[in-house]
Amino acid sequence: MLLELGNAACLLAAMALALRLAWCDWRWRRLPNSLVLLLALLSIPYAVLQSSPPAWLAALVILLFGSWLFALGLCGAGDIKLLAAIALWLPGQVGVLLIWLAVFGLLLTVMMLLLRRKTVPYGCAMLMAATLLL
Repeated sequence: MLLELGNAACLLAAMALALRLAWCDWRWRRLPNSLVLLLALLSIPYAVLQSSPPAWLAALVILLFGSWLFALGLCGAGDIKLLAAIALWLPGQVGVLLIWLAVFGLLLTVMMLLLRRKTVPYGCAMLMAATLLL
C-alpha cells in the first residue's frame, strides 16, 4: 500500500511538473533548468519504488547526441535536457518515446504552421509522448 502511494505521489508530482514545463514552453519557448532538474531527480525515488534502475545510459546518449545537434543549431538545449530527463523515467522505452515524439512533434509543427507561428514548442510534444507512455 505504501509502495503504491509512493508511486502515485511521484507520478502526480511528475505530471504537475510536466504541465508547468509545457506551459512555459508554450508561452515563452523556455524550459526552466530548475524544473527539468527536478523532473530528473524525481525519477530516482520512482525508479527505487519500481525496483528498476533509471535509464542513465539512454539519458547520457541523448545528452551527448543532443549536444552535437545543438552545436549544429538544429535544436534547443532545453529540449535536449528535457528529453534526457524524460528518458530517466522510461527505461527500455526510449525508442517508443522517440516514435511518439515524432508523431506529436509533426502534429504540433502542422498546428504552428496553421497558426503562423515561427517556432515550435517541442517540449510540449515530448511531454505529451511521455505522458502517453507513463
